[in-house]
Amino acid sequence: MGKDKTVKTGDRSGLSLKKLQIVMIFVTAVVSIALLYYTFLSYRNYRVLSAASEGFADLHTKAEGLKEASDYLTVMVLRFTDNGELQYLNDYFEEVNVTKRRDKALAEIAKYPECAGALEKFQQAMNGSNRLMETEFYVMKLVIDANGYTDIPEELRKIRLKEEDADLPKEEKMALARKMLFEENYYSLKGSIIENMDEGQAEIDRLAEISKDYLENRYQHNTRITRTLIIAQVIIYLIVMIITMHLGITPILKAVKDIQENRKIDDLGSMEFRFLAKAYNKMYEDNQASINQLNYKATHDELTGVYNRAGYYKILPEIDVKNTCFIIVDVDNFKKFNDTMGHEVGDLVLKRVAVTLEKTFKPTDHVCRIGGDEFAIILKNIERSRMPFITEKLDSLKEELSKPGEKEPPITLSIGISHGYYAESTDELFEQADKALYVTKEKGKNGYSVYK
Repeated sequence: MGKDKTVKTGDRSGLSLKKLQIVMIFVTAVVSIALLYYTFLSYRNYRVLSAASEGFADLHTKAEGLKEASDYLTVMVLRFTDNGELQYLNDYFEEVNVTKRRDKALAEIAKYPECAGALEKFQQAMNGSNRLMETEFYVMKLVIDANGYTDIPEELRKIRLKEEDADLPKEEKMALARKMLFEENYYSLKGSIIENMDEGQAEIDRLAEISKDYLENRYQHNTRITRTLIIAQVIIYLIVMIITMHLGITPILKAVKDIQENRKIDDLGSMEFRFLAKAYNKMYEDNQASINQLNYKATHDELTGVYNRAGYYKILPEIDVKNTCFIIVDVDNFKKFNDTMGHEVGDLVLKRVAVTLEKTFKPTDHVCRIGGDEFAIILKNIERSRMPFITEKLDSLKEELSKPGEKEPPITLSIGISHGYYAESTDELFEQADKALYVTKEKGKNGYSVYK
């Protein structure tokens, strides 16, 4: 059977598909976790960006409200001074004491530490507005005195008019009130308030833009990383598919075809598949060796090693009759060897004849034992013109066997020869050789005859 070809489990070569899959699963898991993390960051940055935008928009609205409230107070004073209607006075103090848009706006802005610069400007504007209210209170007191109103806010009750202003007639008090609202100092202070408010609002807008740019950059950065991770994940999936196809699926498909066609499997692909291929190939070789051995035993003579009758009948259909030389050989007096010298010597005689026949003819020729002491030699691709060459070989064969062996006596053969030139079938070819053999025996054996 040859050397032991047991496949060793430790003898593995190639890339392990199992290890590769574990590595790929780990890498994919890491990429997936990173992808989830950066997706979460992108979402969170989007929420922060939205919240910041809403927050700064609200601050902008609060700043606008602060400015509107200051302008509202000025308008109410102007209207009250113009016609003296108490409704405007009440609206003024409704804003100051109840609505308090200025105070609320400052309180909201103060909640944002990053808006400290803007808050300072708004506070300066508020201080200026409060100073402006002192003038507005005095103006409203003049109008109240001019009209003789008694039901007035507590803040105005505390105001004391200058003696010379208190003694003025109604029309002059009204005129003085209007004059004070249009003096340069009033409008200068009003302009300073507006300037501080505009600067505060500009600071809020600047901070909003900076925050927006920063958050947008972070959002875009995380989005780029997320996109890169998605691409990396797709590439990993493709790599896994390609490697799995190359190391696993393709070798399996090829192996299926090889098995269907009764061939060995190529030792390709992953380490696991190579191990299986080696195991299969070992079983295949053992099985083929068993089949070959069985076939050999079925077609070869156990004693001599040449083809037996089954092998002989297997060869016949394959020959080209017209270019075949057929030889039948009988061992002369073989029964005497068995009877007088024993079967052991008889077996040695048969073995020596078989060995000598195989040495005499080419390996491509077929030597067959078709009976107890009867052999057939089939010489393929022999033209009739080469028959003399065949007879020369037979002369050499006779000379070789005429010498005694170590245990066996000299051997003579009776031989009949035919050529397919005269036959139409293998049966006819055999019959012709058999007739030639009969002629040889009629002549006294120990020779050969050619059918003509």
